Amino acid sequence: MFKYNYYQIDNVDSKQELNRIISKKVASLYNIQADEVLTKVTEREKLGSVQIGDNFDLPHIEYDGQMQGIILVNYKINYYYATSLFIILNVVYLDKDLEKFLGGILNDAGLDKLRNCRNTADLQKIVEE
Repeated sequence: MFKYNYYQIDNVDSKQELNRIISKKVASLYNIQADEVLTKVTEREKLGSVQIGDNFDLPHIEYDGQMQGIILVNYKINYYYATSLFIILNVVYLDKDLEKFLGGILNDAGLDKLRNCRNTADLQKIVEE
């Protein structure tokens, strides 16, 4: 089973600030250096947009560790609300439960469920569906 975490951030000034905050969370949860996480997120965004819906981003961090998972973040930035689903994965040894979850959630109905999460218990219900 993969890890899942939820964070509500009431106000960030920029996407870069959000990425710095979440990089620190990823570092503590997955034993990856925060600066390495931030570099991976930034490099991925340079390749092209990670936006997959209205105010919904799907940044991901590929690494060679065994622990894999998601961090769902609902946040307020510049007077609007947005959601990011950070995915931490090993593409060589992709967790089958994570793959199944992503396959079932990355559609309009699934994104709406994630947008409406308000706590870890809500996220747990979605993961266990």
